[in-house]
Amino acid sequence: MNIIPTIILSFFCLSASGQAVPSEGLPKNWHLLDWQEDGFPGAGVEKAYKLLLNDKKPSRQVIVAIIDSGVDYDHPDLKNVVWENKKEIAGNGLDDDKNGYTDDLHGWNFVGNTEAGTVEVIREYIRLRKNFETEKDSAILAKKEGYAYWKKVLEGKVQFFEENRENQKSLESTLRDYKILFDFYKNKTGKDSVDYQMLLAFPVPADADTLLQASYRNRLEAFSQPWLAGVSLNERLTIFQDLAARVSKTVSIADSMIAHNDVTYFSAKEKITAPDVDSGKAYGNNISLPRDDHGTACAGIVAAQRNNGVGMDGVADNVLIMPIRIFITAQVDEIDKDVAHAIEYAVDNGARIINISFGKYFSPQKNQVDKAVQYAEKKGVLIVCAAGNEASNMDSIPMFPTAKYLDNKIATNLIKVGATSSDSSLVAYYSNYGKKSIDVFAPGSDIYTTARDGKYITDSGASFAAPIVSGIAALLWSYYPSLNYKEIRSCIERSATPASLTVTKPGSEERVPFSSLSRTGGIVNAYKALNFAKEIAAKK
Repeated sequence: MNIIPTIILSFFCLSASGQAVPSEGLPKNWHLLDWQEDGFPGAGVEKAYKLLLNDKKPSRQVIVAIIDSGVDYDHPDLKNVVWENKKEIAGNGLDDDKNGYTDDLHGWNFVGNTEAGTVEVIREYIRLRKNFETEKDSAILAKKEGYAYWKKVLEGKVQFFEENRENQKSLESTLRDYKILFDFYKNKTGKDSVDYQMLLAFPVPADADTLLQASYRNRLEAFSQPWLAGVSLNERLTIFQDLAARVSKTVSIADSMIAHNDVTYFSAKEKITAPDVDSGKAYGNNISLPRDDHGTACAGIVAAQRNNGVGMDGVADNVLIMPIRIFITAQVDEIDKDVAHAIEYAVDNGARIINISFGKYFSPQKNQVDKAVQYAEKKGVLIVCAAGNEASNMDSIPMFPTAKYLDNKIATNLIKVGATSSDSSLVAYYSNYGKKSIDVFAPGSDIYTTARDGKYITDSGASFAAPIVSGIAALLWSYYPSLNYKEIRSCIERSATPASLTVTKPGSEERVPFSSLSRTGGIVNAYKALNFAKEIAAKK
């Protein structure tokens, strides 16, 4: 199994440890360009500004909630577009607006200062083990209520540890090879930076040490992988060392929670209750700053200040970002009650669009999330969700949150977004898909966007396709505020540009029509969506 996809797909983004690694010759803003006009299969955003919005001013500022790992709201490209709760007096320790959250000037942090977390299947194993592990009689066990679900949890737990420990071994092998190669080329050339061209220009001699020859054979091809194109050998060492540390920590945290039989082991001092115990909304704190780049990257795609001569441009030009933090980093599964309360917070504080660039395969308190989605639906708030990066069919393997409620009714306000690439492959090799479950595709690979501490990264994943759709929704609403959420959704889906192409279905070698991978069969297009919005608004 290829180590890189195995690790990063579960992380919902394909970050190279904060390294900016754009594909050679690819414009940094390719995702905003237009297929017909510019030759890149982007979302037609720049064309929309140039041809439709050049002489217009937006009618209303739209709030987009980024429910994620937090947002660096001091970033130069974001500081002027971050939502501020004007009903709160900063730092006075009071809940001035009586919304249940004290000093929530820039959103809320539902995880508080929790030190670490894990995936849902580990939390479920700990929650349920007392009901099943003590029973040794297999006949009695099989008759217990919830046994079928318990078996799925056990299978997931085993898979979690098997995959992560396989990843650890593979990373050790990769690091050993890169270290051997780096030492050889540094000694040979006297240079600290070793790139692909150097490896080609100075191949390892045939009479070299066996380990050195093996390392060269093992890693030469890896230098052509798109996600690491242009990254030097020494930079790769840093990237893989970071990945190895993250995988090791992931396993260690899960082991600790299981050993202590406590899902709150890393959050107990925060007085945060177990995931299945809802003790009210006002837990956590008001510090929504992040520990990773994920939420900041999503925020930048939606709303990085346009035409300010700094970094990059977001999709929408009259938007405010509301940061809501519900997980520590993108490697930790969100907790259902946090998702529910985050959605409710966003709706109650004026968000019209909620961006959700996360997901998981177990949702034990889905009823709470369903109620929150229904609440948003009732209030006319649109929710945009990333499809996920496991290259799987969501029609058969759902990733939560889903548009389908527990009563099998369908949420009309939830859009699922798959990811496309910038090259001829079109569909991103990692993207989830589904003719019934994925509504549209949007650019998700090689996206240049904001990161923590005023920096920028180039990153890939369905996580970054969703905020493009959120940005387009905000753009439509800011220029056509009379439209309701169903009309906004209709404009986005009708805009989806069909591609009469055969593509490789993610996770396989099967060639299928691109149109078969989603409900609309196309890639969102801001230019077309604005034209549809104009038509609808004119009839009102």
